[in-house]
Amino acid sequence: MKFKKLEDYIVKCIETGVYKVGDAIESEEKICKKFNVSHLTVNKALTNLANAEYLKRVRGKRTYVNKKTVFE
Repeated sequence: MKFKKLEDYIVKCIETGVYKVGDAIESEEKICKKFNVSHLTVNKALTNLANAEYLKRVRGKRTYVNKKTVFE
């Protein structure tokens, strides 16, 4: 369930304006180190948030904030 805590953290950052629409979030590597979790955990959290349309993942690039809330 570490990925769920990470998802909640990222969503909170988006909703409070820490990350704004169009901003790139930290790299997966930095998130791994910051939260002391595996790459698989970070990948699962980011994939789930991309599926919920909070984030837009660009392969070989970065992950960007897609929208502020799921209600937009």
